[in-house]
Amino acid sequence: MATDAQGRLLSDDGNYYWDGSNWQLVSASGGDGATSSQSPQVTPRTDAQGRQLSEDGNYYWDGSNWQLVSGSGGAGAAASGGAGGAGGAGGATSGGNGATADTGSSVSADDIMNGAHALATVADLIALFPQVPEALGAWVEPIDGIITIIEMVYNTIKAMETEERGAGYRGTAYGTVYGALGMGVPSATCSGSLKGADQDQLDQKAFDEGAREAVSKVSDTVSKNRVIVRIAKDGNDPGKTVNAIYQHLCSESGDNELARAYDSLSWPGPVCA
Repeated sequence: MATDAQGRLLSDDGNYYWDGSNWQLVSASGGDGATSSQSPQVTPRTDAQGRQLSEDGNYYWDGSNWQLVSGSGGAGAAASGGAGGAGGAGGATSGGNGATADTGSSVSADDIMNGAHALATVADLIALFPQVPEALGAWVEPIDGIITIIEMVYNTIKAMETEERGAGYRGTAYGTVYGALGMGVPSATCSGSLKGADQDQLDQKAFDEGAREAVSKVSDTVSKNRVIVRIAKDGNDPGKTVNAIYQHLCSESGDNELARAYDSLSWPGPVCA
């Protein structure tokens, strides 16, 4: 993960920093103005010494770099650059469908596709492959490659009434990306329906169920890897991936009006209604 000049942990898009409890907007970042109440409520994993750990538990953040936790069995710490991959792949060089790291280990595109190697962030992928291999690109293009993961969730929501369906699709889109990035289950308030408070409750239920089920569906390594590769293909812009998933879900069910009504979903703060 990247850090700013003050050593604060930054979000992937560089618009937010972690203040120890919540994500806060970086001044003059050009972000959408989200505050900590709108930001993802992520609690970093820590060890007994209170040091922040990577998702796999093999590395800790020393304030400047990721360092190997003694006895973790990790492949090696990122020795330089605050944005070094937590997977210990810093300095990896591309080589066809594989990458050879400084440690001498080799990770191929197949390893990512079959789950033999787990990605935690887009930075992990870029450390291995500065250019996403063609095999991985084909794996996530078109967006149907992501929809395959959440097809069961999609089929359940598709049967709902139109307004609830839109809320469910938005929850699903956010949940897919939140889940892959280890950000927990997204939360948003559904309110202001022209049909009144009862409809707001139905929309809320649809959003929450879509978000929760999508996070569950991307809990395995292969699914996480697939979404992370897609985010990399989208220019390391998770918000772009969220929008692509939502628009595709609407397209699949012929909900053109829902697609137009929410043609630009915000990131990282989720939108329900």
